[in-house]
Amino acid sequence: MRGRAADPWIGALSVDDLSAPLLVCSAAVVAALVVMTPRARQGAARMSGPLFSGSLLALTFSSDDPWILAALFLAGAIPPWMEIRSRAFGLYQGAAVLLFAAGIAAGPSGPGCVPLALAILLRKGILPLHSWMPPFFQRARPATAALFCAPQVGT
Repeated sequence: MRGRAADPWIGALSVDDLSAPLLVCSAAVVAALVVMTPRARQGAARMSGPLFSGSLLALTFSSDDPWILAALFLAGAIPPWMEIRSRAFGLYQGAAVLLFAAGIAAGPSGPGCVPLALAILLRKGILPLHSWMPPFFQRARPATAALFCAPQVGT
């Protein structure tokens, strides 16, 4: 099949032409964060969070199955929430995950597009007017914020 690289051992994971640049971009962001982190802060406990988030991004951009994508959409919001423990962040990301799952259950066309679009708008902080983003950037470490906001999952 042209435009896809799939491993026969793992059927739900493959990289298509649209996801390949995002996969490379997410790996570059993780590598840049590791290189730019001062040595004093490069302990195993401090670097495990960004590396785990980077691996979730790689899995997300390699996923074919919509329900695996929904699970990774949820899993990608857990490390930042564990770091900042913000109610607003948890509320908006929880609503985004529920809307994402509702959109997948309804189907990718027709009425399923509305909850998917709302989930992406909530996840990116566009809806409702960046309300959870300023406290998130104030409380989160730069590595956590960078991995959560760039490259965007859902675009």
